[in-house]
Parts: sequence; structure tokens; C-alpha cells
Amino acid sequence: MDEGRDGINIWLAYADLFAGLLVVLGLFYGKQLEQERAAKRELQKAQSKAVQLLDEVAAQINKRYKGTDKEVKSDGTQLLLPADLTFQSGKHAIKNDSKSWLLEIAQELQKALDQIGADGRGITIEIRGRTDAYPVKGMASIPTNWELSSRRASEIIRLFQDKMALNPSRIHIVAVGAAEFEEYDKNFDANGQLRSAEELEPLRRIQIRIIPNYEDLLKSITNQQTTPRDGAKENK
Repeated sequence: MDEGRDGINIWLAYADLFAGLLVVLGLFYGKQLEQERAAKRELQKAQSKAVQLLDEVAAQINKRYKGTDKEVKSDGTQLLLPADLTFQSGKHAIKNDSKSWLLEIAQELQKALDQIGADGRGITIEIRGRTDAYPVKGMASIPTNWELSSRRASEIIRLFQDKMALNPSRIHIVAVGAAEFEEYDKNFDANGQLRSAEELEPLRRIQIRIIPNYEDLLKSITNQQTTPRDGAKENK
């Protein structure tokens, strides 16, 4: 009888321990869900700000250039600039007559950032260069389209920095080269042949993207949840 009672007591102890673990796991899981919901809310806010910013920039630029080859297109996630307008074929030096236009875009980006209250830490401005699949020729320092596309993006950021239009030390701004691989299949016809340079003009573009800084958002959420609320004092 005593052995049976001992067995029952052991199982009761295990049950209590298991119930305690379930409570702890429940609290932990509840905290995780709260963090996920907070992260989702903050991400949606950041994305809304990014869309608002891009729409504002496109609207302001197109007031001046609508109907011209310098009209800026936006799809809600990025601004699309024709690379052929900005650079000569196969080159990475910015055309002189495009510099003032690019600087206007940078200035409108900064104005939009100021108007929506973005402090530069919650988002990243990404300048992305793209090419078609025609190989680069005659440049030892630029052997492939990878180098050409990234160099073009870098040149635009350098222009912004040199003219103090956007400051990379205050705003997260990065240069990215995508070469011909962003929409690779569009370079070729149904027979697998490389299309003409004229047909591939839409692929040769510069994209300006506004991307939420997910890591910074998560850090901000974690800090908010771990910082004691105003008026809260530790019991002594």
C-alpha cells in the first residue's frame, strides 16, 4: 500500500511539475506572440511611411518633368529611373545633363523624410543598378555587369554625398548591383536568343527603394518591452 501511495505521490509531483512547465511555456509563448504582433504593427507603419515617401517624391518630380524622358515612375515600392538617361551604354560615369535631375530627386527624398518624421534609422534607401545581359567590353576595371551595375549605383550615392543632398552618415543608404539577373528571362526571346538592345531598354534602369530596417525595428520593440513604464518602481 505504501509503495502504491509513493507511486501516486511521485506522479502527482510530476503532474505539478508538468503543469508548472506549461504555465511557464504559456507565459513565454504569450510574450513571443506579443512581440510578433508589435513587430507586425511597427513593420506596417514603416512600410506605410516608405510608400508615402515614394509617392511624394514621384509627385514632386513629375510636376516638373511629366511627359518627358525624365519623368519618374513609382510602383509603390520603388522609384524607377531609366539608366540610359543617366549613363552612356556600358559606362558608369553619370551624364552631366542628368546630374541636376538626380540631385532634385535626392532633395525631394530628404524633404519627404523630414515631412513624415523619418529620422533615417527606421528605413534604408537602396540605390540599385541593373543592366541587360549584353556583356561589358573594353574595361579591365569593370569586367562584368555585376561591377557595372554596382558602380553605377555607387556613383549616384557619391553624387548625393558630394553635393550634400543625402548624407550617408545620417541616413542608411546603400548601393546594390543586380547586373542582368533581376528579370533575367526577359533578356531572351522564345528561341533563347538575346533580344536587341532597343528591346532591352526597360531592363537597364536605376531603382530607388525604401526598405524598413527590420533589425532596428525589432530592437526598438524589445527595448520598449523591457524598459519599465513611467511611474513604475521596483519594490524594495
